[in-house]
Amino acid sequence: MVVATVFARFALATGLLLTFGLSMGLFLGWEAPLSASVFGAASTALLLALAPVDSFALSIESIFERRQSA
Repeated sequence: MVVATVFARFALATGLLLTFGLSMGLFLGWEAPLSASVFGAASTALLLALAPVDSFALSIESIFERRQSA
């Protein structure tokens, strides 16, 4: 349940950043979103959304699992 929520949150962030970057590009010119690193932030959010859940070393779930097992 938590994993699906986190995935949806990062996927939504990616979509919003891409929409924001495209609108900046259309109205302000393509230099503006590139200077603001909007597409870099969108690709980072997408990579976080697509990464395997077990690969997050500092995730909240892994912290709770460590506390329960100790």
